[in-house]
Amino acid sequence: MEPLITVLGHLGYNMDIEKEYRLYIIEQRIKSLNGKKQLILEGTPMDSYTKEDIDSQIQVLTNMLKML
Repeated sequence: MEPLITVLGHLGYNMDIEKEYRLYIIEQRIKSLNGKKQLILEGTPMDSYTKEDIDSQIQVLTNMLKML
């Protein structure tokens, strides 16, 4: 059995997250970042994000997927 990761949940409760859910969460975050990246490339200004920031976040998340 794989070890579970404990995170602070929506209402402040500790939750154990299994590998398949971690994969899903990371993949969804990558999709979200790709959407923000696309908006930046289309010319929509994003105050808190630059293309380089998003690329580095995507790279980190991709590395996390490889480790799982």
